[in-house]
Amino acid sequence: MPALEQRISPLYPEIEAIMSRHNLNVTSTFQCGKMSKPNYPGGDIPLNFFCISTETTQKRESLPKDTEKS
Repeated sequence: MPALEQRISPLYPEIEAIMSRHNLNVTSTFQCGKMSKPNYPGGDIPLNFFCISTETTQKRESLPKDTEKS
């Protein structure tokens, strides 16, 4: 497990709780790592990244509809 993930993984339940409080009923996948962009200015220096991928558990029909603005 990467060092960044070791530091962040204890926060996963709290992150999911925050999303739930905002009515984001989703299945989440968390990913940490290092990324670089070789051949770009400054891109050879690896940077930490933290990514949250989500998938909704709601059906399309039950999602809130946009309200019309007048």
